[in-house]
Amino acid sequence: MKVWSMSAAMVALVLVAVAPEASGGGGTPITACGQTVTTNAVLTQDLVCTGHAIVVGASGMTIDLKGFTIRGDGDVGDNGVDDSAGFDDVSVKNGVIRSFGHGVQGITADRMRITGIIASGNASDGFSVTGAFVSVTSSAGYGNGQVGIFIGGDSAQIRSSIGSGNNYGIQVSGDLAKVTSAQTAGNVFDGIDIQGNSGTVKSSTVSGNGFAGISVSEICCVTVAPTVVLGNRVHGNGFSPVGVSDLSGLGIGVNFVAAAPVGTNVALGNDNPAECNPASLC
Repeated sequence: MKVWSMSAAMVALVLVAVAPEASGGGGTPITACGQTVTTNAVLTQDLVCTGHAIVVGASGMTIDLKGFTIRGDGDVGDNGVDDSAGFDDVSVKNGVIRSFGHGVQGITADRMRITGIIASGNASDGFSVTGAFVSVTSSAGYGNGQVGIFIGGDSAQIRSSIGSGNNYGIQVSGDLAKVTSAQTAGNVFDGIDIQGNSGTVKSSTVSGNGFAGISVSEICCVTVAPTVVLGNRVHGNGFSPVGVSDLSGLGIGVNFVAAAPVGTNVALGNDNPAECNPASLC
């Protein structure tokens, strides 16, 4: 049974972002697996790798995959793009990363920017980045073993991106997170999960996830501003395993510690008849 669908506009957006380009110009050529790059760099061909595919060796650079695909052998310890050394201000864009441990990994990598990347079939997360002011735009995490898109740090921004067919679709741990115009569907647990204060989830479509559609847990004890959950469409979540109802799976659930969350949404057909908690959200 088909449990999720994407809008044609969203599919087109991601596919255009990763369309192959001419490989000339733009920086240091990436020609082999395991290459460490320290300046702007461009992938020149598809790569099939054992170990890391591309290793970040300096801050303040752009890695352009030019629409090509890098593929691993499924080893959980390998990354498609590896910034585990924690270099800041790194951009990764325009390509497909599959069958690694993590598609893109950054550890304490502030201001990492991911644009136009599809990460699929990775053993752990499609994108796993810790650091402040991290952004993921027009990208997708499909069929990864853990989380489609994971960001750990304050002021994360996820825009026009997809997290489907993972354990969790989109997960953020940090304050002031903003998730806008996202799509999550068919994840084992939550579609969008935020752990932190003063977050925002707007204009997103969340359906067919096993536990909850949108779940927000504020952290004790003071919030700068209330959580905002606004203009989302949240349908058919909370039936895990598929087709089993225990009347507990919410469309939207916000556990708040100070001010009540604000916003109105459309939530229908979720397992919990209340649809939203608090009820004012739908």
